[in-house]
Amino acid sequence: MHNACLNSARLTYIDKSIGIMPVYIALLRGINVGGHRKIIMADLRIHFENWGFKDVQTYIQSGNIVFSSEVTKVEQLADRIKSGILDVYGFEIAVWVADRRDFNRIALKNPYGDMDEADRKVYFVFLTHRASADRITRLKSIEFDNEEFTISNECIYLHCRNGYGKARCNNVFIETALKVNTTARNFRTVNKLIELVG
Repeated sequence: MHNACLNSARLTYIDKSIGIMPVYIALLRGINVGGHRKIIMADLRIHFENWGFKDVQTYIQSGNIVFSSEVTKVEQLADRIKSGILDVYGFEIAVWVADRRDFNRIALKNPYGDMDEADRKVYFVFLTHRASADRITRLKSIEFDNEEFTISNECIYLHCRNGYGKARCNNVFIETALKVNTTARNFRTVNKLIELVG
């Protein structure tokens, strides 16, 4: 594997027994795409702080936020972020949240990460909820030329040999097939987020 995904051994996880707040990663779905659902990251950092979150960092404009919180339920965190964005910006989006231990675990399960082209052709599609077994079975039965994917309960790992822009098995297709909200990130972004929470 590449870069930070290999460096899980050096990650120091939160020990709540000594009063340090857990660290989380939030991924926002479908913002700043084609001029729609525009959110400036500098403004979003301020809003996160106003919503009670600490140590807020953002990475690029696609909606990747690292923060600390005393709340331990990721569902509650996702709901708080969703409602805050609706209140401030007037639109509703899907939000995926994980603590840094789970995020790192999901990244390490990527079966395509040891490829030289991983930065450009490997994507993670994060599922906001677990899909039904029947829908997962149907998705597994579908094949695409020059594309392969591996399904877990939390994430679908995509290897797009011709690049994600030409992929048929993309975020929208997966959402339709599984009836679950998703948000996709490339290999490089996932690695960078691991660095930020390390």
